[in-house]
Amino acid sequence: MKWHTILDKAIESKLIYYALVLLWLVWAVFNALNHAIDIPTMHLDGAFQTASGLYRIDSGQFPGRDFYPYLGIGPLYLMYPLYQIFGADLAASVATSYLITTTVAMLSVAFVFQLIWKPKSVLTSIAIGSVAISLCGLLLSMTHVHFLKWWFTPGNSLRPLRSFVPYLTAMFYYFFVARVVDIRLKYISAGVLTAAVLLWSNDFAITTALLLGSLILLHSWVKGECTIKNLTCYLAVSVLVWSSLIYLACHGHPVEMLRYNFQDAAQDQWWYFGFYGESSRIFTFYQVLKLPFLVEPLQGAIVFGVLAYLAIKYKSLEYALLMWLGVALFAGGIVASVGGHYEPGYFKAYKYWLSVVCLLGGIKLIAFYWHKKRFNLYCNKRVLVIMSAILLTTFFTLIGVSAYQYKQNLFVAKNDNQRFYISELGGYLSTDWRDYIQLARATPLNISVYEEYWGIWSALRHTFPNWPVDSIIHALGHTRDLATLNMKNADIIITTKRTSDKITMVWQPWNVSQNYWFYEPLLLGYAISSTSPKTIVWRKTNHQSLMTPIQCKPVYLVANMGLELAVTSSGYYEVEMEYKLHTHSRSLIMAQNNISWAGGFPRYISINPKSTTAKFPAYLNNAKQARLNIQVVGNGDAKLDITSCHARQIVFRNQAVLPIPPVIIKDEL
Repeated sequence: MKWHTILDKAIESKLIYYALVLLWLVWAVFNALNHAIDIPTMHLDGAFQTASGLYRIDSGQFPGRDFYPYLGIGPLYLMYPLYQIFGADLAASVATSYLITTTVAMLSVAFVFQLIWKPKSVLTSIAIGSVAISLCGLLLSMTHVHFLKWWFTPGNSLRPLRSFVPYLTAMFYYFFVARVVDIRLKYISAGVLTAAVLLWSNDFAITTALLLGSLILLHSWVKGECTIKNLTCYLAVSVLVWSSLIYLACHGHPVEMLRYNFQDAAQDQWWYFGFYGESSRIFTFYQVLKLPFLVEPLQGAIVFGVLAYLAIKYKSLEYALLMWLGVALFAGGIVASVGGHYEPGYFKAYKYWLSVVCLLGGIKLIAFYWHKKRFNLYCNKRVLVIMSAILLTTFFTLIGVSAYQYKQNLFVAKNDNQRFYISELGGYLSTDWRDYIQLARATPLNISVYEEYWGIWSALRHTFPNWPVDSIIHALGHTRDLATLNMKNADIIITTKRTSDKITMVWQPWNVSQNYWFYEPLLLGYAISSTSPKTIVWRKTNHQSLMTPIQCKPVYLVANMGLELAVTSSGYYEVEMEYKLHTHSRSLIMAQNNISWAGGFPRYISINPKSTTAKFPAYLNNAKQARLNIQVVGNGDAKLDITSCHARQIVFRNQAVLPIPPVIIKDEL
């Protein structure tokens, strides 16, 4: 039997589609394993944020009861089975992140294809998605096109996975809820889906659930099913199932999880995280209206206009769902912008949706409207056989290259004198980490160890600090008070080491400045005992260091206000001020400290506008200045009263923590 005859029969039996999907999966697994050979070492890296939650679940902990996952409940539970399959260690967490990212990219493309092209078999769409993402992966490896990285890189906070929930919701609605014949069962199913969506991450869960409710209301009106009885059924099921699911997921502690999300994190993260510039902030409701004009406005208007026209003309659920997807993805970006700051990255999922819709829709338009006859000619069996042969050859080549790269990289790692294998972590580190690993192994488990960012030490020992978050930057609101109290019992504290790497050059000073509540006890009662290439190990001492008090007073000038310190020598100073901000809308208070260069506001840090006291470190040069400016950003009629201030000279000296003079960062990340 000739090869084209075999392929012809494979196409008819759909074996070719199964083969393409299976080959994509093999390639995706090798791609994920390749990224997990070397253990991540950046102490600020998002890989540890993901791993912390997976490790906690693996240790029998539950969200709400034991910890607060910043990534959301749904993403962690979705990743956990893959994490177990890969080996349940740090390397497994990395591999899981990469595989899940590539998988959601493939499914996103597949679902958009399904809605636009409407093939009879879903398998066809999945095969198309597999081919598309694999070819993008090949293109990325050859050209390093930055635009494609979103589909292959988990990022710091698993944003590709978090932004997948609108797709997941639309899939379940399209394939299950919308096709249920029994009306009562349909609205029960819709309620269950809404409840499940609410367990996802906050930025996309709330907006997706609200928009799903709007979609159900609209669809029921179109179908003539919009009755009080049906809508009451939907709402009741949504509330009851959501209450049950979050109760089970949090092991009986949903209130704590909700309090952290909507009280601690929601109130603090807005002023705490950069960017702090006025152009990056949403201070009023009217500023939300400018967001559609900042994110691909022309392309978005055209796509939504065309989809609306097609949905109305053909009364098409598919085109309506495509529109709904775009709105849900854009809404997730709005929530992140309002809850924090405007950043183009928050709208990446929306931009990729736009690109995929334009590409697949454009191909369909050309194929079926401009060159319909020619397209039908090209789609005869012989051409399909040839295309299938090309795709299979390409896939086998991709798998061969990926498998070879993985095998080669693993061989190099095993035989590299500059690397060593850590069995507890499942991967390799450079040998300059050996002393740090040995120290972590030798430290008794009854020694209390706290890490600024849950990282290599904790992953190696499979331990967690006595606070419910993965890092100090997520100790927000009342959680910060709990962390401050509990860290008094820490025997060892591990922090980020300032290196020549630009990431730590920018964010280590920001950490010291913005989280002085964490660093002050270190400067007073701990001493540096050892370091690794990326971290510093502090041990508690038996004596408290003293800081020399100096005079500090508030000063008011016509242009601005500030603090004046009686500085006698250049160095670092601890500044504490009492203040009151009078405003009826959002405003930021920016305090000059000459240390932090992050967040688009060089030499300044953000302090809590709702508090009345703030304590932070500052660097002052005796020869040039003894004044720290205080600025209010946002509301023009806001009034800040500084009632008093106190200052002490910090006697601690270490260039890896507080370099003299502070390093100036000209080009911020």
